[in-house]
Amino acid sequence: MLQIAIGFTLRLANVSVMQLIFVNMLVCICLLAQSTTFTTSLLELHHALSSAPEITEHAPKGRVGAAMMHVGFEYQHHHIPAWDPPQDRPFNKSPAGHQTRGLDCSNFTTWVYNWAVGIHINSGIGAQALAQRPRAPRGGLAPHTRIERGKDCAAFVAKLCAGDLLFICDKPGGKIAHVIMWTGECAQSADGKPLVIDSTGPSHVDANGVMIPSGVHLRPFSTEVGEYWPSLSHGLRFIE
Repeated sequence: MLQIAIGFTLRLANVSVMQLIFVNMLVCICLLAQSTTFTTSLLELHHALSSAPEITEHAPKGRVGAAMMHVGFEYQHHHIPAWDPPQDRPFNKSPAGHQTRGLDCSNFTTWVYNWAVGIHINSGIGAQALAQRPRAPRGGLAPHTRIERGKDCAAFVAKLCAGDLLFICDKPGGKIAHVIMWTGECAQSADGKPLVIDSTGPSHVDANGVMIPSGVHLRPFSTEVGEYWPSLSHGLRFIE
């Protein structure tokens, strides 16, 4: 599948020209072996990579800054946010109802960490929550710390830093199904609630009671039933 090939591109940060050429060769081989529309797929992949946003000296720095540069991307099961396939291409179900540019929750956090700081974390939600073999920019395993939930929300929040990843279950005590990024001092709601950034469906409202669209957006971190805190499992902090 094209997405398997695209997965090879997620370690483009901090690689040499020869490594980049090798990665592109692997992508081409996978595409050629698995796609009957090789030329079209390769052009789509090239467009996706070349149109991805760039971090410049004037852009927000760090993980949260990189994440916020993707606000507005739709929720899609893609590895690269700017990949924009034809709308009629087969796709996994998403709120948009058809193919668009975008990322799902764990592909979003994987992309941001790799793009912003060169840490490659697993894009599968279960493996990401377990911090399975996160790779540091210069090789080896990236140091990380697990942040236990506890019973008190305020005490848990006090332990968090901007860029921490928080893992959410499908129900309290259930299976991990979602990941969000803590924004900390980088963003705050008009009503004073702390904010996170993630890619998900249209199931949250802002400080004015307006429904937040699906995809990558800032969302409130609330203790109310049906919100993130009641179903939170734990947090992870990956250290550069």
